[in-house]
Formats: sequence, structure tokens, C-alpha cells
Amino acid sequence: MFSFTHVSDAKRMATMVVVGAALTTTLFAIQAPSTAKADPPPLSGYGQPTFDDEFNGTSVDLSAWTPRTGVNVDQDGTKSTQLASSLSESGGALHIALNDSPSVGNTGGGVISNQQFGYGYYETRAKINTGPGWHSAFWSMCVDPASMNVSCQQTEIDGFEIDSNDLTQLQNNIFDWTLPSGSQSYTRYSTEKYSPTNLDASAGWHTYGYDYDAGGVRFYTDGVLTKTLSYPASAHKENLMNIWFSTLALSYSGHGTTDPAMLPATVDVDYIRYYAPPAGTVTVNADLTSGNYHETGAWSASGISGWNGTASRWAYPGKGTAQWNATVPTTGTYDVAAWIPESTSNTTAATYTVTHDGTSTSTTVDTSGPHSRWIDLGSFAMTAGQPETVSLQGAGTGILRTNTVRLILTT
Repeated sequence: MFSFTHVSDAKRMATMVVVGAALTTTLFAIQAPSTAKADPPPLSGYGQPTFDDEFNGTSVDLSAWTPRTGVNVDQDGTKSTQLASSLSESGGALHIALNDSPSVGNTGGGVISNQQFGYGYYETRAKINTGPGWHSAFWSMCVDPASMNVSCQQTEIDGFEIDSNDLTQLQNNIFDWTLPSGSQSYTRYSTEKYSPTNLDASAGWHTYGYDYDAGGVRFYTDGVLTKTLSYPASAHKENLMNIWFSTLALSYSGHGTTDPAMLPATVDVDYIRYYAPPAGTVTVNADLTSGNYHETGAWSASGISGWNGTASRWAYPGKGTAQWNATVPTTGTYDVAAWIPESTSNTTAATYTVTHDGTSTSTTVDTSGPHSRWIDLGSFAMTAGQPETVSLQGAGTGILRTNTVRLILTT
């Protein structure tokens, strides 16, 4: 069964406040998920999943997923064709058929969620195939599933990458992408390959999860924290991402080549779940109708999208001011940041003033640049129920832009 309940994307901390084609595949025996091993419990603080496909149907739910299709060729020239017909659903699991077709060579496949998500906990339970030359991954990255256009990608999180030539090892990655002049470049943060305790990814069902928040990502195998990668929001670009699970042929860098004697084969997926961050989230953007955002002067709607695709606004420096109002639910220290919509015409002298428990602190920042991003405004003590504000004014040349301000409880 698939279920989804819309929730606003949020910072994963104790509390957060945000202001602001077709081939026929060979039939083969399918093993249903074992019920002998209970699922590890969700992480502390999380409730029920807000996106959940248990794959209990008879076919892939196309309202939730788009099949991953297309052709990949790796550095060694190995070709892998991903087919919608490689996917099936039965026995309480999603099955990805792997084969060697006389017409197109190696065939695999996968699913991409139609919905996008941000901070929170992602989890799957899966069993990987045996035999060399195949690469399975559970990951998050922004894409338009209909066109497979990935120009929206900024952050990519690899919950696991497992190569079938060594099923005792996996790898976790975070990619910070930039897309200049039609070419792709990135900064990679990686754990390199490692062996979680008792992992044999093909011998039985294993649970894999990753917990994403403003500080970075924590990776879990069978409910045990195995690795942590730092990825502070103030230093990196972020965006909502689709969930991917796929398997394709891959031979470069020691992966081995596929063995026809080991085919056909399957990768089985028991479920894919997403848990929204814990409760206590308020979301207000640069929306004049919300009552929590106010302007003075000459402001206009902008064609540049803001955080999570929300509307942004602009004014010339010295021609307008803006203010966001928030009331935090819990007394503590909050990290405050502002989302800057990308534009090289932005002002280099935007002054944000955070008023916290009656004290005001001002920070002047350079908002120009080719990428949308969070700009850190500092950490401040705030009291539950008390009005807190962030105001903005600009000087010099360039455009002043407003979108979203966020307050994240840290201690």
C-alpha cells in the first residue's frame, strides 16, 4: 500500500521554525520478504512515515513512482539499459529484474518518486542480487521524472551504494552539485567503502536509512548508526529531492563484468519510507497574505523561485524594507539563516537584523552569486511564546531579495 500525507519540509532538529522501449523479461521465481526479522524502530522523535510504499500491490503504483529508464554507459564502455518492464510487484515486494538481452545487452531498472522531500529520515529494506557487475543504490536527488532533466540538482545523498562483486561492503556519499554553462561539476563527501557488522547484502533482508538535517547526514544499517557526514546548511546549496532506488550494470574500477550464468536475477525491495522531521514546525514565507511577513516601500514579485519553489520578491536597495515575524515553540538557542534566491545582480550589502528577546543583532552580507543558498545570520537565545523578528534592508547597488528565513533549535 502506498500512502502520502503532505507535510512542510523542515529542519531536522528537536524543533524548527521556518519563516519565510519495452522488452519482455524472463520469468523466474520470486522470494517474498521474510517475516522472521522485525523492522528496526524509527529513530527517536519520528512518528509514522508520511510517505510509505510497502509494495503490497500487483504492479508499481505510477501515481507514486516513475520507472527509471534510459541507457547508461560507464567509463569502461559497459552499457546498461533500464526498462520499465524490469519492474514488477508481488509477494509484498518490488522486484527489479536483471538480465542480458540479445538486442540491448544488460538490462536493469529502478523507481523514482514523483514527490520530492527534504530534511527527514529515509529508509528501505532490500535484498541485493549475487554475481558481479551490478550496482544498486538507494538515494535522493532532484530530477524531473517525466523528462529525466536533472538541472534542478543541488544536493545528492546516497543512502547506500552496493556493488554486487562485494556484498559485504557499501558506500555513502553526499554530492554538492553546480551546473555551470551546461556542464556538471560537484564536490563529493564520501565515506569510501566499508563493511557494517554482519552485512551480506544478498544473504537476507537488510534495512538501510539516512537521517538528513541542517548539520549533515547520519547513515544507518539494520538500525545501527554506521557513518556520519558533515554537510552544514550554511555552507552548501540545498533543494528538495526525489527518492531513487535502482540497479544497473557497472563494470569500471574493479566492479567486474556481468556473468550470464548468474542471470536472470533480481533485486528485491520490501518497502521505501520517508519520515518527516519531528513536530513543532511553523512555515511562513515571503507571503504578504500570511500575516507574518511585512514590507515597506516598492517591492515586486520575482520570477526567481525561492526555497522549496516558493515565491520570492525584490526591491532596489534603499527603496524598501522587509520583516519576518515568528514565535518559537520551545525556549532555547536557535540558528537563524536566510534563503537567498540566485542572481548575480543581488546586492553585496544586505543587512539582516535579528531581534531576539528584545535584543537586536545586525549582520551585513553579500547576497550576490550564481547559486541559491542559505546565509547564516548567527545563533540566538529565544524564549517560547515571545515575538522574534528578522528584518532586512539594503544599501549600494544591486537587487534586494526576500524569500524565507528559518530558525532552528539547536540547544
